Amino acid sequence: MERNKDPQAAIVQAYENQRALYGDFRREMERLVGGLVRRRGLPIVSVSSRLKDAESLRTKLRRMPGRYLELQDVTDLVGVRVITYFGDHVDAIAEVIEREFDVDKSDSVDKRQVLEADRFGYVSVHYVVALPADRLALTEYRTFHGCQAEIQIRSILQHAWAEIEHDLGYKTKDAVPDAYRRHFARLAGMFELADDEFVRLRDSLREYEKAVPERIRATPETVPIDLASLRWYVTTDEQIEKMDRRLAQAFGAGKAQIVSEDAALERYASALVEMGVYTIFDVQRCAGRYGDDAAELGYRFYAGNDPSPAESPRVSAGISLWWLALYLAASTGSREALQECHYLGIREMRSIHAYNWFADRLFYLYSSMHETDPDAQDG
Repeated sequence: MERNKDPQAAIVQAYENQRALYGDFRREMERLVGGLVRRRGLPIVSVSSRLKDAESLRTKLRRMPGRYLELQDVTDLVGVRVITYFGDHVDAIAEVIEREFDVDKSDSVDKRQVLEADRFGYVSVHYVVALPADRLALTEYRTFHGCQAEIQIRSILQHAWAEIEHDLGYKTKDAVPDAYRRHFARLAGMFELADDEFVRLRDSLREYEKAVPERIRATPETVPIDLASLRWYVTTDEQIEKMDRRLAQAFGAGKAQIVSEDAALERYASALVEMGVYTIFDVQRCAGRYGDDAAELGYRFYAGNDPSPAESPRVSAGISLWWLALYLAASTGSREALQECHYLGIREMRSIHAYNWFADRLFYLYSSMHETDPDAQDG
């Protein structure tokens, strides 16, 4: 009578025979999990996946002899990892996973709940899941009946700690030499505190952004120039809108598309601060006094350099703020101030020749605008 085969060898052989199937399952799970999370509107750093190789499977089986009797008993052949920006998003993504997949509660674990109090460490939420019956009934999923995957969810700081821990080679508290345990504990506390503080900071910034409109309406002199204040201001102020439209006309009537770009507003804020414009009230005052001339300066510069391409160009909403800063710089007669505003507005290193050409061009245009009105220049 033929003796039974080694069960470990049989499991590995079964896996190698179905490796292509599990490869397809890995790709589909990564796509599916990523799509479900993004449709929920949750910001994520990345969604990645891996397929266990045969040697890793052999090692796992040797480490726990007798635990796995057949291939379906091994639940982590396919792994999907979701990394979020914030710790509280881990719970939100966990809700999506529990709603969209069949979760094996006995093999799933929230390591945040079982971790010792003095450690941050490897605190991913782990789910062992299978596709639910309604998905398996669809033609594209039918072949994945019986396949399971492990889904890990962690914040970016939890991920950083886990990767560092893995690289150091100490995965349990007892493995850490006594002389270094306090050091590990201090770092763990810092990471956990930072994870919580980032959530608190995000929530505080959102509250600030909600309060900005009313603060600008009530006391604009108390509202500093920043992304949140400028974002609201450029979309509501008629003077800025008029200045932006004048600049857009340089690209051909009806051609330029005015679009909102946070990165551009951050650059324009830096240029304004360079010229001593610190609050929304300062912007209102300068735009009211110099806005039309600043927009005209930009219009003449763009139109004079024939910038109209074949396709419609994109003009950043609030670009007139940059030209307001450039106008103020030109009015001082300072080449250094003009070149600094130029750099801050584009954040791109140019050659000295390019900076000098830009400054000469703007000084010329500024002078030509005011040559018939000697009292127009303000120092």
